Amino acid sequence: MKLFLKLSKNILVLLVCCLGLSACEVEKSTKSSPFPEFRVSGNEVWEVGEQRYSIAETSIIVFPNSKPFLAVKVLVNEDPSENNEKEAKAIAKYAYKNGYLDRAMSKGLSKDGSKVELSNSIGVSLLHQKGTGPITKNNGYNFSFNESELL
Repeated sequence: MKLFLKLSKNILVLLVCCLGLSACEVEKSTKSSPFPEFRVSGNEVWEVGEQRYSIAETSIIVFPNSKPFLAVKVLVNEDPSENNEKEAKAIAKYAYKNGYLDRAMSKGLSKDGSKVELSNSIGVSLLHQKGTGPITKNNGYNFSFNESELL
């Protein structure tokens, strides 16, 4: 397993180098996808409506064939599913209305010396941490909302 993790990390570094992406002012992220991620903000508690959410982080995720986008990683106490779409949308709206997309855009992601434009979409990963093990993409459910859905 350690060898697999080490190889996965090396593949991600190679992918970032091949894409030619760099991030000024952006920290490395915790991983919840197989693609390069750069941290925008760390652990926070958000009050969305009357519900409090534990945010593991917000990060920029870089896909090979589309614009990078902002992702919000939310820790939840149950196994999430497609039934959590309304909840995820409320979290994405909170991120949008509170400037997290603008904050991500200001981080200075660049390729070949030119600033990379981020997507106006916001992804929300609801992640269930089972026991004391690591949080992985296998413990959650992902949603994506475009800007028009967040207004």
